[in-house]
Amino acid sequence: MHEKISRKLNGFYDKLLTLEPKEIIERAYEKATKDEIMGCLGTLELTYGQAQALYKSPAPLEECYQRWLKSDSSYFPDLHDCVEEAAIQLEKEGKTKTGEER
Repeated sequence: MHEKISRKLNGFYDKLLTLEPKEIIERAYEKATKDEIMGCLGTLELTYGQAQALYKSPAPLEECYQRWLKSDSSYFPDLHDCVEEAAIQLEKEGKTKTGEER
């Protein structure tokens, strides 16, 4: 999972490098937040199901980032909770789609 999300982050970096300097500055918060998400993933103790849910998501980094933006918080330690909540929600959604129960 970590490798997949790392590839997504590297793709985001590559895209940033193609932008005009002003656009790069405007997206600096996104970059910093996504870097922090990667750091969280290295320290979180996700269940197997949560890790699988993030891995199966087509855009796990973006899922976590969007949840962070909706969290009404700007404090990075809260980001840890948002990443975990995103994994839990994705796991639930995946089980709902496949008919599995907890």
